[in-house]
Amino acid sequence: MSFQNLYLKKRCTSEDAINLLKNGDFIVVPTGVGEPPTLLAALSEQRRQLQDVKVAQILAMRKYGYFDPETAEHVRHVAFFFGGASRAGGQAGLIDFIPCSFSDIPSMIERKQVPSDVVFSMASPMDENGFFSLSLAADYTMAAVAQARVVVLEVNPNVPFANGACLVHISQVTAFIES
Repeated sequence: MSFQNLYLKKRCTSEDAINLLKNGDFIVVPTGVGEPPTLLAALSEQRRQLQDVKVAQILAMRKYGYFDPETAEHVRHVAFFFGGASRAGGQAGLIDFIPCSFSDIPSMIERKQVPSDVVFSMASPMDENGFFSLSLAADYTMAAVAQARVVVLEVNPNVPFANGACLVHISQVTAFIES
């Protein structure tokens, strides 16, 4: 199958992407600019349909609907670092915390000390060889991509294509949305 056919087959809506989740899944989200806002907003909207899903991230940029203490048994945030969006929830005991050094997170994922069932990430558009670039979101996310059962990308033309250890092939992607 050609890369373009795979592309057409794997493109979906954010609601369809959320339907790929299972109860108990651990979702890894990149830090900062790699945060996929459309996917996380859709997760927030559908959070009550899930049970015991966790979203792990080092620095959440926005306080999404799943930061809601009333629905923490459905979807709960897990922080590697407390920032503006997560600090109050952490102090209130509504957000879990995994203490670690930033440089340790990839090896913790590789050793399965931090689960990686699902990856949600921003990415550049696919190139002619079938690769998306996680660009500035490569951090610990590439280790999570290697372990994940489901990889969902939010493809945005404003994400620059960068070469290096940040490329994800269309064959590694379960689904993606365009934003």
